Amino acid sequence: MSAPGAPNASAWKLAQTFSTGLSASETRKLLDLLESSQRSVPVRGGHGRTSVDAVVEGAVTNFVLKAERRRQVERGSLPLAKVAAEIGAPAHDLERGLATGRLIGLRRGGEWWLPMWQFNLEAADPILPGLADLIRVFPGSVVALSRWVERRSAAFDGNSPAELLRRGEVDRVVQEAAALQGASGPVSRD
Repeated sequence: MSAPGAPNASAWKLAQTFSTGLSASETRKLLDLLESSQRSVPVRGGHGRTSVDAVVEGAVTNFVLKAERRRQVERGSLPLAKVAAEIGAPAHDLERGLATGRLIGLRRGGEWWLPMWQFNLEAADPILPGLADLIRVFPGSVVALSRWVERRSAAFDGNSPAELLRRGEVDRVVQEAAALQGASGPVSRD
């Protein structure tokens, strides 16, 4: 067994396996997670895997899954300045939209990246109708909202929520989003 506060050999092996596709900051977060999980989980004797191994493996797997989901959303996003140029709006209007909950974004490298599903470049108002209402009621993170809104659903006759918003079916999308978890609050930043 390893020293208190230091990840054991199986945890390190797992971290090395999963960290190959992670950014430097994600790798740092993963190592911090490993260190904290080693301190916070009591070790019980017995045969096979220790409780620490199981907890660490679960934590690492969850962390890597979240990182991959975030990267998927980032791939469909553009930096705020580029979005402003694409839609013909001042950057400060987009910043205000982020601050007031009319838009969502992810911080990446010190700047805002905005998922492009929020925009309809052919419309007079390029921000999807009802977006602020959807953001207000959706019970998850920016990543969860982006994944949900782009996924086709039987609840929407095989369409995605983004497609319905583009067609103006705002109430239907907002009601479905609110029903996901009883409208527990605004979208969190992650």
